[in-house]
This record gives sequence, structure tokens and C-alpha cells, in this order.
Amino acid sequence: MEAVDPREKPITNKTLWICIERFIATFPTVTNPCRKMSIIGMTVALYVICVGLVLIYFLIYGNFWSTACNIQGILGNYRKTFLRIYQSTKLIIVFVIVLTYSGVLFRVYKSWRRIQPQLGNTIHVRQAFRRSSVTMTTVQTDFSTYYNDNSSQGHSSTQLPRVGKSKTRVMKTMKMAITLGILILVLLIAALPKIVIGLIVMNEPSLTPAHLVGIQISDLFIYLNPLLDPIIYVLRIDTFRERLKFKCGNTD
Repeated sequence: MEAVDPREKPITNKTLWICIERFIATFPTVTNPCRKMSIIGMTVALYVICVGLVLIYFLIYGNFWSTACNIQGILGNYRKTFLRIYQSTKLIIVFVIVLTYSGVLFRVYKSWRRIQPQLGNTIHVRQAFRRSSVTMTTVQTDFSTYYNDNSSQGHSSTQLPRVGKSKTRVMKTMKMAITLGILILVLLIAALPKIVIGLIVMNEPSLTPAHLVGIQISDLFIYLNPLLDPIIYVLRIDTFRERLKFKCGNTD
């Protein structure tokens, strides 16, 4: 059995499609219908490309896998050329996936940087209000001074809820970045072993038992990847857990 699985490429393409969709989701929502149509058009175009790649792949090689499992008998002298193209394509796709996820992390970081100055200014206002409240313990008979103090107190009190909201946004942003980092790590652990083994056995005349064990283990990593993603979502995303409980009928 060669280090080529006809089911492996659709999984890689699906992962690429998912990460591109997540990258598009990081852009702010717009109200311009033309902008909305352009985003929808891009999404549909990327989906059609992924479906087309998978369809072409199965039309060319799908019938062979039902009668033979040896790529040497299928491709003959073109075996090495095919494996070079195949493994290189997978490596490029994985690189694009990592690059796209890195773009998502960068946009999350930029969003976090925009939140931080606002949070710092709001905290500074709250601290200034606390310091000024100490000096307001003496009786003030001047009406203008009393009015100004009340105004500053009202203004500062409106700032207090904003502090909590800003902190919540910062925490959510950081948690999102960590979640994306975990997804990237799981993807690399799942995809890279199969690519490395494919490049190793590419020039081998035949597969050794050690190669077969490595291929089986790398296949296990690949098929565990879509099983681990929902677990990561449940553990890391609060809204995902809440909706899951709601769907299961749990009202606690």
C-alpha cells in the first residue's frame, strides 16, 4: 500500500475551505448590499473550487481504487512524478491553511490592540473618580462646585459599565486567539506526519513494515482531526456549550 489515500485530499481541501471561511468571518459586517454580494460570491467561488478539485480527483483515480491498491500498477513509471506532485500539493495546502489561520490570529491581535487603549482610558477615568470621591467628603456650600462634582460623578458612573464590557471583550479576544492556536497545532499534528512519510517513501522501491506502521499511525492522526475539533469547540467556546445544552434539552 502506497502512502496515498484517496480520502485524504478531500479532508485537506475541507480544512482549507473551513479556515478560509473563518478568515472571511473576521471582517466586520457591512450594510452595503454590493459588499455583501462580493463576500457571498467569494465564498461560493471558493466552495466550487474545492468541490471541483475533489470531483476531478475522484473521476481520475476513483475507479482504480476499487480494483487495485498498488499505485505502482496504476501509474507505472510515472509513480515518482505523481507522488512528488501529490505530496507537494498537500504541503502547499497545509501551508496555505496555516497562513490563513495566521491571518485570523493577526486580525484578532489587531482587534485586541484597539480594545486595550479604550480599556486603559476607562480604567484611568475610574481611578480618577475614586481619588476625587475622597476629597468630596467635606461639605461644599458653593453651588457651582457642587454641580460640577455631581456632573463628574454621573459621567464617571456611566464609565463603570464600560470597563466591564471592555474587559469582557479583551478576555473573549484572547480566548479566541488561544482557541485558534490550538486548532492550528492540531491541524499540523494531524497533517504533517502523513506528508513527511509520503516524502520519505517516495523514492523507496517497496514499503517496509516500518513504513506501513508509520502510514497507519499518520492515517489515524488525519481521521482524528475532525473528531478533535468539536471537542475543542465544546471546551473553549461558551456559546457552543450553551447551544449544545439547549439542543439537548438541558435547562440547568
